Amino acid sequence: MAAAFSCRSKSSKRLFAAYNWATEKTVQIFASFEEADEADARWDASRSAAERLQILIELRHRRHPDAAEQGLERVSRVTELERG
Repeated sequence: MAAAFSCRSKSSKRLFAAYNWATEKTVQIFASFEEADEADARWDASRSAAERLQILIELRHRRHPDAAEQGLERVSRVTELERG
């Protein structure tokens, strides 16, 4: 029997800035990887758009702490489409 587990942080209330959140870590153990994937998909679907965006910002901040100050590079491109 394969064992799979999932570990999540539950964001609770906002503390000081956009990147500072109190978290409660939980671990779940599943009988299979498929069961773990299904549980992850249900958890992801239960989050609001704002919560998913906050998770994305937190992950970006962990990898690139100064990303918010740098901003995004402006890029534009014109593409010709074929008509048919």
